[in-house]
Amino acid sequence: MIDERTANKIRVAELGMTITMSGDRGLADRVENAAAARDVSRDALARAEAQARAANHLYEVLRHHRDAAQRAYVAPYRAEVERLSRSVFGPGTSVEIGHEHLDIASRTRNGRTVRFQDLSGGAREQLGIIGRLAAAGIAARAEDDRPGVPVIIDDALGFSDATRLEGLGAALVSAGERTQVIVLTCVPERYAGVGSARVVRMESRPSTALSDE
Repeated sequence: MIDERTANKIRVAELGMTITMSGDRGLADRVENAAAARDVSRDALARAEAQARAANHLYEVLRHHRDAAQRAYVAPYRAEVERLSRSVFGPGTSVEIGHEHLDIASRTRNGRTVRFQDLSGGAREQLGIIGRLAAAGIAARAEDDRPGVPVIIDDALGFSDATRLEGLGAALVSAGERTQVIVLTCVPERYAGVGSARVVRMESRPSTALSDE
């Protein structure tokens, strides 16, 4: 017959085995869950990396073609800006064009180069209009026989003196041979140099007073 002490030892041993087995099963479950979570994370990471590589490849391809298109436009755009600019600033005038945004970076006149932002307000305004005219002229050529995009100038050239206005008139006439140029102004004298322009005057209407009757 087993005494009480021996019975307790056996019971303790049985309980220890039960605890050990239960603990092992718990750890095994946690290890299995962790491994499954790791696999899910690895799959998600692989998909994200594949998407990132695809997006980067698409970006590089688009950037390459965008840069190629911009480089193709720089030379003709610069040539057209310089052609029109010489009517305003004199023979030998040249400009530098930014490749990224196709903006006028500087103007060289009489051997002196000045950054666009350092030019006078009138010169910046004049070059801004010339740049628009040049872009429209290139677009008109690209459209073959179809009409090009019009250029609308709204009450500009307020900072230009008589000599510059005369030169801009010649530039507007030249640009108007390739594309439609529409000028809105309340000071038509500024554009007296555009001799071939068709003038449409918009007469003001007198206001009608309301009376209580």
